[in-house]
Amino acid sequence: MVSRSFDRLTNNPHDRREALRQHAARAGEKLRKQGSASSSVMVFVHTNSFRQDLPQ
Repeated sequence: MVSRSFDRLTNNPHDRREALRQHAARAGEKLRKQGSASSSVMVFVHTNSFRQDLPQ
């Protein structure tokens, strides 16, 4: 599993796509290094529940 959080708030779809691309690439590197494979990829996104001032 590779799990990451954004280092800043963003509403920019390009930023989200780029972060996803980078994290997926890193997960692939880890799998190759281990000689492993994956049968699926799961992506989930959720809001920052600590920011009660923003819509959740």
